[in-house]
Amino acid sequence: MNVDTVPVNFGFDFVSIPLILVILGCALIGGVVVGSYGIFRQYKLQKQIKNLNAELAKLRDAGSVNMEPIPGESDLFTPEGSSQL
Repeated sequence: MNVDTVPVNFGFDFVSIPLILVILGCALIGGVVVGSYGIFRQYKLQKQIKNLNAELAKLRDAGSVNMEPIPGESDLFTPEGSSQL
């Protein structure tokens, strides 16, 4: 199946390649592109997390962050409080 040769135009030359190789090549190129984008996005998000953690630590050291829970709000995050939603 899919072993018939098909002409492929590379812009500068025509090449006859079996259709199965064209399909597999396109799938491989698509996987590389999507994987590269995913790795780039993951790196960017990790960098943002690192910067935000550094900023949080700096604010905590300065004492400007009140870490006291807001009354009534903590009930929403307990298993008993989830039925209130």
